[in-house]
Amino acid sequence: MLLVHMPTPAPTRATMPDAVTDSFGEDAAAHIPIIRAVIASVLHERRDHPDVEDCVHDVVRRALEGRARLRPNEALRPWLLGIATHGQRKAMLMFHLEGLGYQDIAEQLEVPLGTVATWISRGRRTIATELRLQAREP
Repeated sequence: MLLVHMPTPAPTRATMPDAVTDSFGEDAAAHIPIIRAVIASVLHERRDHPDVEDCVHDVVRRALEGRARLRPNEALRPWLLGIATHGQRKAMLMFHLEGLGYQDIAEQLEVPLGTVATWISRGRRTIATELRLQAREP
């Protein structure tokens, strides 16, 4: 009988949240469905869209890297959701105020170029909608 050893695949971006083993990571991973829903809503995309997945993984990565900033007794869910909208806001500022190009923004934020394009497009649309609504108010 020939036995073939199949190596266990290393965690990828697609499996990263499930690979987290510490208690903070487990707590954060439990919030992934709501994080995914919020990001999908912000981007106006399906929950399984690649840009949504990229953003979810970015939120989890940032949460793990920045967990020391979570204050004692601070609720985890709002803290995590604050990270979810940070990327779009940061991309808008970098593009419109700092004058950076999409590629530079993608490199600095460590996200795919398509994600930056989506964030800026959605951000512009959101701003335009808000301005129209404010113009209608007395």
